Amino acid sequence: MIDRPLLKTNAKLLMRKAGFKIFWYTLFFIIASTAADYVIQIRLPKLYTYINAGDPDGLIDYITTTGGSLRLLLVVAAIMLVYNLFVAIIGVGYKRTCLMVARDEKVAFRDMFETFGYWVKIIGLRIAVAFVTGIATLCFIIPGIILSFAYAQAEFVLIDNPDIGIIEAMRRSRKLMKGYKFEFFVFRLSYILWDLLSALFAITYVYVLPYVTVGEALFYEHLCGYRNFSERKNQPVQDTAEDTTDKE
Repeated sequence: MIDRPLLKTNAKLLMRKAGFKIFWYTLFFIIASTAADYVIQIRLPKLYTYINAGDPDGLIDYITTTGGSLRLLLVVAAIMLVYNLFVAIIGVGYKRTCLMVARDEKVAFRDMFETFGYWVKIIGLRIAVAFVTGIATLCFIIPGIILSFAYAQAEFVLIDNPDIGIIEAMRRSRKLMKGYKFEFFVFRLSYILWDLLSALFAITYVYVLPYVTVGEALFYEHLCGYRNFSERKNQPVQDTAEDTTDKE
């Protein structure tokens, strides 16, 4: 059984050791992932709403009754598409940075952009996971939720193995999560008060996001077999949790 309090304590210690870098990187990621949305939402609020809601009738009405143009619609749609692709890639880059923090490795700002080297796989992986879990959810809600946990480690797997394929990353994630889906659910649920705090006070998200992501990275490390953190070079703390190598 995974020692959740110990994992979360280690996440705090590793964040402290990484220093303010992780918070500056988090702030950059938050700004980068919200800037375009805010600009379009402020400048073209109705168009933004219709595009995000997938409302073709609203789009047609906007074009025909407000003096809008098809060219404007296509330009905004293209900007949002490129922007969302960028956010997906930089999001995995941010997870890569947090994984490096979890491994007590030195991080630099450029590390967030290493994922652009395999951006096609990142987009493909997100689409594949969304498609599989979406179909399962439409058919039976519970299996869809279970699948979402089964693929929870797929991006970490791809970060560690950028040369493998999308299907292989998903397969390895399922294998890692075998017998651990409920534990991961409980682990993620243990952050609920922090999630509520960041929802009420947006500024706290700069601390909550790396705290959660580094914690998830440590969970991934545990699944990969590094149950004793001394197996990781220069790790500042050790995990004394029960070894569950043979757990299914």
